[in-house]
Amino acid sequence: MPEDAKFSTVDNIIEILYRAVSFPPNGSPDWDTFRTLFLPNAVVVPHKAPGADAAEILSVEPYVLSAKVLIASNDQLRSRGFVETEAVRVVEQYADIVQVMSSYQGRYADDEHVLGYGVNSIQLMRDHTRWWIVSIMWAVESDGYPMHEKYIKPTHI
Repeated sequence: MPEDAKFSTVDNIIEILYRAVSFPPNGSPDWDTFRTLFLPNAVVVPHKAPGADAAEILSVEPYVLSAKVLIASNDQLRSRGFVETEAVRVVEQYADIVQVMSSYQGRYADDEHVLGYGVNSIQLMRDHTRWWIVSIMWAVESDGYPMHEKYIKPTHI
């Protein structure tokens, strides 16, 4: 796919995002590709840690650095790899702005067993040449936050 074409649709951006954060055993996410998806001042808001009063709001580079530390410090994650795949996508668009709610499942790369589910909230904008991620935040399914029915793929039931 030509370089400019890969950023030309929201679908491409979301597909590239999921591929970039996934990685094989003893590998790492494709952080260079991940960075190319975001505006320079974009924000990344990981799921609020249990017991935390608020979620941490990061720019892209501090998020990448914290994810690298997490992967390096988790022997099982590093040695088994990780795959995040989209289950359901709900898109709302007005002009050059888009809100995507994208449910996902995560698993180790060497195993088909699903570790968990969650929802990414991704905001994008189109400039003259391409789509950019402005912000992304996510929540992981838990007892306190069960997956809403509209985000469940039939195989998740």
